[in-house]
Amino acid sequence: MFFIVTTGRSGSLTAAKVLSQSPDCICLHEPRPTLIKEATLYRYGTLPEENLRRILLATRRPVVNGKTYGESNQKLAYIIPVLASAFPEARFIWLVRDGRNVVASTHYGLEWYKPLSEVKHRTIALVQDWFEYRLRADKLGEMSAATWETLPRFEKNCWLWTRTNQMVREDLHALSATRSMLVRLEDFFDRLGAICEFADITPPPQLQGLRSNESPIKPKYWPDWPEDEKAIFTSRCGAMMDELYPGWRDAKGRWQPLPNVSQTAG
Repeated sequence: MFFIVTTGRSGSLTAAKVLSQSPDCICLHEPRPTLIKEATLYRYGTLPEENLRRILLATRRPVVNGKTYGESNQKLAYIIPVLASAFPEARFIWLVRDGRNVVASTHYGLEWYKPLSEVKHRTIALVQDWFEYRLRADKLGEMSAATWETLPRFEKNCWLWTRTNQMVREDLHALSATRSMLVRLEDFFDRLGAICEFADITPPPQLQGLRSNESPIKPKYWPDWPEDEKAIFTSRCGAMMDELYPGWRDAKGRWQPLPNVSQTAG
């Protein structure tokens, strides 16, 4: 059994599709219950761990139809301690993507943190829970509600990328090192053999349908960002980028593309 934990907009659907092509694995993307509400309330401290544990044990099983169960779901990033306790043999794949591309997708492509009444790209029914239960810094006790509301939407998206990865890092570090694996989306296919070995599944014999879940609105990528947004990203995400993607900026702090990676990939 394994779980792919990520910020979202980081190739989670693609990863699920690829790993499900293994003959002895079923990897689901955001299966029901999707835990949109439950995971956020758990992180806020308003949903007891035991309640969430009961939901997980009732809806997830280590083996399904004789195949190893995997799940790729951005909400799992908030509930790693409960997953680790409920499924002591489960392993975790921490899937990350260049934060500049994630923010381009969440802010420009999917309009995260935009007032619900202004979201045009999907039906209200489809986005309502995601809107209501998207993580907020004020409800984590990191700032006041008034301060949170003054943040530009771009900055909220930057905060979310960093804060989610911080949570994943901290929660995984509390587990045995053998239970987790860090994978950059940009290296996913090059490391597919190692990923399958870690998950204890047979590598897929062939790969089909590799690109999935593209943004409905074309994102604006970082070379086209105004300088004030680049400054916000550096302030909010710079340290995490240095940790996950050393080389994303040169010795003078100038941003640069990742080696051999298209900035618009994924």
